[in-house]
Amino acid sequence: MYRFIGGMASYDLFNTVAIVIAALAGFCYFKSKKNAISLYSKYAIGFALNKNYYFGKIVETILVLLEITIMTAIALKATDFNRPLGDILNTSANYFGALFGVFPLWLAVTLILMTNPLKSIDVATMVMPICLFFVKIACFLNGCCWGIPWKHGLYNYHYDHPGYQVPVQAIEAFWALAIFIFLSIYRKKAKPGTIYPLYVIIYSATRFFSEFLRADSEPVLGIFFTYHILCVIGVAVGLVLLFVVLKFGDRINTFFDNKHAKADARISAAVDAHNAITPEELEKRKKAKERKKQQKKQFAKSRKL
Repeated sequence: MYRFIGGMASYDLFNTVAIVIAALAGFCYFKSKKNAISLYSKYAIGFALNKNYYFGKIVETILVLLEITIMTAIALKATDFNRPLGDILNTSANYFGALFGVFPLWLAVTLILMTNPLKSIDVATMVMPICLFFVKIACFLNGCCWGIPWKHGLYNYHYDHPGYQVPVQAIEAFWALAIFIFLSIYRKKAKPGTIYPLYVIIYSATRFFSEFLRADSEPVLGIFFTYHILCVIGVAVGLVLLFVVLKFGDRINTFFDNKHAKADARISAAVDAHNAITPEELEKRKKAKERKKQQKKQFAKSRKL
């Protein structure tokens, strides 16, 4: 039984949850992969850490949050490609618009910020299936993107197409979660830049088969729907991008690694210097700071007198 939590209210709620979760997940991935941070942010972090370790950590957190905000804004901007592409292809909102909209926008920003585009698009890609999972749950609760009639299926209360149907939205949500788990495991040993094309290929392949279970569109080529054609294009584009990354990825990584090496070394030196300080030394420094404060206060009082 579905469409049971207020229809559009539940749809809007879970779409909002998708955005919030995507932002939080993006922060976690960025924070755990500092090599995705921009070159200019690293310079600022290194400078701040050398002035004061704790101040540097605050600066780092602020800059990571700023870059996550930029990434989330790009992801949201990419959804603008949803509706126009859907209107052109008569498919309502079209996920491929967002899927292919993220890459060029993110690539442009990474080149401006001098962030390694291969490593950073990997981070951005990991957020996509999480967001898609909650969006599909929203569709499931609203009853839209409905499945083909099936007497053993779940009853859809949607006013436009009620009846027992294949819960295709739940199936696609399951696939999104499965893809996320697979990419999370694979990413530990993956070559930088391969996550995005792999996601495009896997999503396109799974969507190709789940499309046969949907009843919200009309065939355009024999038994195939518009999304079937887009899925074939998606697999082809993913394979081309994967080939480019495998062939030229090392050169791209080397170029950006060389650019970031100096900033990384400065950050590491500041962290090592902080970790090398013994508790006794920290206590001495605190007492020295207190003495300086007292001396400043006494000097200020003497000047008033």
